[in-house]
Order: sequence, then C-alpha cells, then structure tokens
Amino acid sequence: MPNALALLGHATPLAVRCAVLCYGYMVDGDGATTVADAGRQFGFVVPEIAVDQIPPHVSVLIARAGADATPGLNDSIDRFLRRAESQGLEVGMIEHSTGPHAFDVMDDSDASRSVIRRVLGFLREQLKA
Repeated sequence: MPNALALLGHATPLAVRCAVLCYGYMVDGDGATTVADAGRQFGFVVPEIAVDQIPPHVSVLIARAGADATPGLNDSIDRFLRRAESQGLEVGMIEHSTGPHAFDVMDDSDASRSVIRRVLGFLREQLKA
C-alpha cells in the first residue's frame, strides 16, 4: 500500500482519478515506525510519502478489515485517516467490522459481499466518462 500511496503522491491531473486501498499498511507519521517495521519484516519497500502529497483531485476510498490481526495495520490506517482529515483530503472509508485480513477472498459472507459491491460502486462512479 505504501507504494500505491507514493504513486498517488506523484499523480498528475487526469493520470489518476481515484484509488481504492484495501486493508493495507498506509504510512508512518507522528513518530510511528509501524509501516517501516512491517516493511522490513515482510520485505516490502516503504517509499517516502506524506498524506499532504496526495493531490486533492484524487478520490480515495479505504476498505478496512475491523478484525484484521496483522500487527499495526489498522493503526496505520487510522493514523492515515486522521492525517488526511487534518489536511482536508477527502477520503472515504468502508469498515467491515468483523472482517479478517483478505476478507474479500477469505470470508464468503453477506458483509464481505456488501463491501465489495460498495467498492465497485465507488469505482464505477469515479470512472464514468
């Protein structure tokens, strides 16, 4: 997810119109090292990106798995949301309160299907010509 956020931070107008970020580590900030620590542990690159680098023309939707047991993941999402709000960035969120990590493939339930439908609806609306 940090790489997707870095891409958004460098998006030119019209190059990227929207993004859906599903239950992934976001960015560190406020002295937190959760994402950097996870990057070292799981072997993913953590580029330098700040919330205020995401252009305001990009609509962002986050799907959050409330029962995600991945250490620090939901904390990083919450931190990102607080920072985005303080920067005036419009970010939507869909919370699957009982959803585990990878609920879209691991949890065949009405709640998971509802989140997936809402994500697809967001993309459909944002990508209309």
